[in-house]
Amino acid sequence: MCVARHIYETFPTLSLLRRHPPPQPKMLTDIVSMCETMGVILDPSSSSTLQSSIAQYKGDDYLSKARTELLMNLISKPMNCALYFCTGVLEEPSMFCHYALNVPLYTHFTSPIRRYPDIIVHRLLGASLKYNALPNLRPEEIENVQFIVMIKVQCQKG
Repeated sequence: MCVARHIYETFPTLSLLRRHPPPQPKMLTDIVSMCETMGVILDPSSSSTLQSSIAQYKGDDYLSKARTELLMNLISKPMNCALYFCTGVLEEPSMFCHYALNVPLYTHFTSPIRRYPDIIVHRLLGASLKYNALPNLRPEEIENVQFIVMIKVQCQKG
């Protein structure tokens, strides 16, 4: 998160970040209501309250484990997919947040060997620290990283 903030502050229109939009409201509300009818109370007001709500049902016995697994499965249904984006293309900072992690800015950067986006982030971080030159990329080109990642994932699935 520190790297995401640092590259965003240094390169506000070129940062490759990862955002996770909030869950689909109607579907989440329906699931919370259904759980309430079974005596399971969930607070969907934020990511952290939702996680805390589910955590209260964890336990070591078989029933608690099954209930927690079922809750996690149900709650995953209204969730949206996390996406890479370039800050120069998506201009509204309120849309940069990562819902599941409950943070305002996030990026991948730890594995440049495995993920192409990590290479871009490492290059931006290096440029921000004056270790190397700024990559010659426009926001639209950085945004296309999402497309490249999507193709790779689809190819791996077969």
